[in-house]
Amino acid sequence: MKGHQFVMASVALLAGLPSVFAVAAARTETRECKLKYTKKETALPQKQVEECLSVFANRKADVEHVEIIAGTSLGGQHKANMKKSTARIDNLRKKLTADFPNARINSLNVGPSRELGDVIRLSIIALSPETKAAMAEESNSVTTEERRLHTTAGAGSETGEPQIEPQKEAGELPRVSVEPVVKAETIRENFGRVAARLGQDSNRDLDESYPVIGLEVAYVRPNTGVQNLRTEMGATAASMSKGDKLMKQASAHALLGAGFNMNGIIVGARALGGGVWDEENKWRDDFGGEGRLGFENKTLSVFAGVGRTQKTSRFGLDVGILL
Repeated sequence: MKGHQFVMASVALLAGLPSVFAVAAARTETRECKLKYTKKETALPQKQVEECLSVFANRKADVEHVEIIAGTSLGGQHKANMKKSTARIDNLRKKLTADFPNARINSLNVGPSRELGDVIRLSIIALSPETKAAMAEESNSVTTEERRLHTTAGAGSETGEPQIEPQKEAGELPRVSVEPVVKAETIRENFGRVAARLGQDSNRDLDESYPVIGLEVAYVRPNTGVQNLRTEMGATAASMSKGDKLMKQASAHALLGAGFNMNGIIVGARALGGGVWDEENKWRDDFGGEGRLGFENKTLSVFAGVGRTQKTSRFGLDVGILL
């Protein structure tokens, strides 16, 4: 076989092979729903559940697997939130067990969550229409073969014994093996922040104002005892200069703060403890604090801060990324 003929034959062979992924995708279909609860509600949201399950005509036969994914609220007492979340999961599991007796039902509680505090995510995996049609066709072919064997069994051979044609392998009905499916979604409540600080600080001893460039690192975590409250700890350092070697200072502070998160708008305050290197390169202790107002999403933060310490009056803008 010539080279180009071999290549053409190989391409034709590959084109005729069935796609394993396409077959697997055709066997099942997934229905995903979000069930929303009020803050204190644990009873089953019947209307939402029925709307989610309405697409399944034969609930006992069609559904293979169900995943329940829930979380707890950020605010309030953690034990009370866990108890509320567990009650919601149990009530939903009872309903699904009754509707899908042949399905495997798994549940997962991810703990304190901004997105799943009062929402339960439901993933239902069922046989696709194509798979159900194939199963029905296979079942009919097996029944026809059994009837044919029953009919031919009465015909005798020369020895007088009945002859039965060998049964063709009908094979098992198509089965769909479904592994537990949990989307690899990481819900972060504790995170780090790295920010650049630009500002204008005033030296209270010299009554001089300095442009400031600085860096800040912090670790943020929610407070489970108070609704929407979160705390932070970290460190900040800055260089204050007017471009003159004689009028140059630097500062370094540890920080400890708290703030309220109102749908991405943060209002808070923090204490600062550290020191300042003055124009003579001498270290002077410096303690104080500042108030902060800003905006934060999953990747970016912007804060404005105004404060006062023993050595400086502070005003600046922080722009950072979340890690």
